[in-house]
Amino acid sequence: MSGYHKAKERVVAAMDVDDVVRFHDLRRTVATQMAEMKIAAEVVDRGVLNHQAGTIRGVAAIYNRYEYRKEARAALEAWEARLRAIVESTAVAA
Repeated sequence: MSGYHKAKERVVAAMDVDDVVRFHDLRRTVATQMAEMKIAAEVVDRGVLNHQAGTIRGVAAIYNRYEYRKEARAALEAWEARLRAIVESTAVAA
């Protein structure tokens, strides 16, 4: 989280939008994009967002203690590649 505020200020200024961007907005955007990328919901919930009670509920949540670390890493690497492609295509268009 170190440096988040300054980085957010630069992004908001570059986008020319109101300063109503919150950290939670970033989490929601990433989760939504990962769903669109067909990344399993339990990987996003438990592995990436660190939700303790997410997609897996009830008895399954009691028994399933897997943390999805390897899958979360792969998901974040896929997100990184997608985000880089978005940034690069935006830079080319500008």
